[in-house]
Amino acid sequence: MDHIVHDTDGLYYPFINIRDNIWLKTSLLYFPHIMRMVPTHDYDFGVTELMRALSETRGARDEPLLGTYTLRGHVADEAVDKLIFRLVEDARRDRTFAQQFSRTAARVAYGEDDLFQIHRGKAPQHFWDELTKLQTAWQAPFRIPGTIQRDEEWMSVHPLLGEAFMSTIALAVAQ
Repeated sequence: MDHIVHDTDGLYYPFINIRDNIWLKTSLLYFPHIMRMVPTHDYDFGVTELMRALSETRGARDEPLLGTYTLRGHVADEAVDKLIFRLVEDARRDRTFAQQFSRTAARVAYGEDDLFQIHRGKAPQHFWDELTKLQTAWQAPFRIPGTIQRDEEWMSVHPLLGEAFMSTIALAVAQ
């Protein structure tokens, strides 16, 4: 019987930092590497000892077991451009569209308005400008203990819009 070896990496999202070490270890049994989507190449992770060790340990293809994919590349930006075009078109056709993904709608549906936060570096500035014009993105308060993250680096969006954004770029990156 032939053994089939898959050389497909796992993609961790929508978060940047791995939140469960057991999940990470188990996933590395199935995938040669786990990739995280980061806003910039110099992003301050606030990594755990396990994350640091796996980032320094080489696996298949002589690549780190825990790697990163910087989102400010052609593939991800093109996917984001298509998404923003679609959102603007939908808002133009339906005057209530933007209201469905507003800060107020997020608060009503989920009890809070800063539930889904996205680092500004994950998308080009015109994406944030358009969402702000539509009133579907707003400044997020964000603090990660032990890091140098600042509030102005983060935006909040309605969770459904956040999921659409993260899924869009994840699919683009995965391909």
